[in-house]
Amino acid sequence: MTALAYRETNTLTLAAQAMQLLDFGNMLMKSGLLGQNVKSPEAAVAIMVKGMELGLPAMAALNGITVIQGKPTVSPQLMLSLINRSGQLEDLQIATGTDGATVTMKRKGRSAFTAKFGPNEAEAMQLNNKDNYKKQAPVMYQWRAVAACARVVFPDVIDGLYTPEEMGAEVQVDEDGAMTVTAIQEAKPVAAQPVSDGREEMDARMKTYGPKLAARREGLKRYGVTGQEVDVALNNLQPWRESDDNALAAVAYLDQWGKTLKDQAAEDAQQATEVAALNAETMLTPEQRGQLQAVAKASGAATSEQRYALWGYMSNNPTPIATNNLTAEQATYLLDTFSAMNPDERAQCLTEASTKFKVAAA
Repeated sequence: MTALAYRETNTLTLAAQAMQLLDFGNMLMKSGLLGQNVKSPEAAVAIMVKGMELGLPAMAALNGITVIQGKPTVSPQLMLSLINRSGQLEDLQIATGTDGATVTMKRKGRSAFTAKFGPNEAEAMQLNNKDNYKKQAPVMYQWRAVAACARVVFPDVIDGLYTPEEMGAEVQVDEDGAMTVTAIQEAKPVAAQPVSDGREEMDARMKTYGPKLAARREGLKRYGVTGQEVDVALNNLQPWRESDDNALAAVAYLDQWGKTLKDQAAEDAQQATEVAALNAETMLTPEQRGQLQAVAKASGAATSEQRYALWGYMSNNPTPIATNNLTAEQATYLLDTFSAMNPDERAQCLTEASTKFKVAAA
């Protein structure tokens, strides 16, 4: 069973520390060490408390967590740091280029998952005209793919959080690929709407998109994805029942997941076919099989067990080898070796082979 990252937060303990944290926040505000996005001691305290939940020291939390429109976000660098600290990361592969980024994460005890992000996704989300995507597209693709992959494979470790850039903040990327927040887009005031509990819209959405998501869930099963894994992935997205845009995004996400797994399965099948073809090419030929049978008969091997023992012994193999399991190279070696022997030497080889592998005489 795969271990989940678990951090216990005692509310009473935090309440007792609140005044101390507030004093600490005041001191940090006066020091000028905090970024422009931390506008008050109370905001600093909120970030430090969220950091405690993630298992982060105070300054690491203040440097890595940004509150956007009332929601905490974490830098992609911090996401990877938290994942590495969890001890659950078994393998991480990142491939980045102008045509997109592919990130594969393997958690201990689970199958690997791959997320992709590239020009098509950026265009669909109207990101391709942003300055960062024009100047440093590969880096932006990389961090988007890292965040998407992390929310599927390590939702408990990163607490399902998004990056500031995903939440609409303006960011700056340095030459090493590190991302920092430069400006936060303020939430636009929402015009008053008629009071509605949204029940009718949600019911309609259930009828429209529920079957589509169910079909994609079934499709993912063929690749070994469990319903629980699909639920975790959907829970990390915006609630699909709340808007058509969210529902379409959920459907598109499962489509991309299925396509990734389908492409991987096709690649695996192609590799298996190539390996099988390679193996077929390297096995002994029918002509070599007939020649070896003649050699075995001339050596006195009357049974298949004796022939297999003879081939294993002459090939210095720890066990007998069936004739059909010999490679073309092994067959050539055996034929060359026996061609240089006289009948007595061949018979002696059979005797030694039978003794070594305890094969009874015919």
